[in-house]
Amino acid sequence: MKKIELEKCIISIQDNGIIKLETKENVSMNQEDLMLIERFYQEKLKIESGLFLIVFSKNLKGDFNAKKHFVSFNDKKIKRAEAIVMREVSHQVESNYFLKNKMAEYPIKVFDNEKDAETWLLLH
Repeated sequence: MKKIELEKCIISIQDNGIIKLETKENVSMNQEDLMLIERFYQEKLKIESGLFLIVFSKNLKGDFNAKKHFVSFNDKKIKRAEAIVMREVSHQVESNYFLKNKMAEYPIKVFDNEKDAETWLLLH
């Protein structure tokens, strides 16, 4: 497994091929952070296409522009499917609202645990 630590998250490529991004505890994400991560995927990791597992920590905060960017970013070039793990119910409700507005051209789903998210991802 390849693992890289950034300021606000840890990115790993798991043995099963899933690309996992896990935010650190008590961080606040903004639009610039998301853009940095996107560039990192493409420029540093050279990811052309993959299955993405995004795990948001408890107490994660994101400003409105970050959420807006997440919804509008067209990342179909690199994502075959994306599973998002939200451990807090309030985050799950909010993310489901945003995902309804995201015009993703790939399968995307919110989960409350990593095991179910990984199982779902591997079906794609």
